[in-house]
Amino acid sequence: MRTYTIYGSSYWITGKGLGRNESGITKAIKPKLKFDTQGVGHDASEQFTYHWWEHAFNKAANNIQVSTTEVSAKL
Repeated sequence: MRTYTIYGSSYWITGKGLGRNESGITKAIKPKLKFDTQGVGHDASEQFTYHWWEHAFNKAANNIQVSTTEVSAKL
């Protein structure tokens, strides 16, 4: 009945089909309920396989240059 209050009697009448010739569907489409938190392209195992801190450490470690002499080490 809410549809009637929004659109009024000029667009849709209860029990009649949708469309210009009233040949469309007469009952509302029922949506499928989604209870999980996954989206499109979600990989649940990614959190266990990609370790961002390991990549950050390796990138920083590759930028360190150490030069040594007989007496001392210099960074």
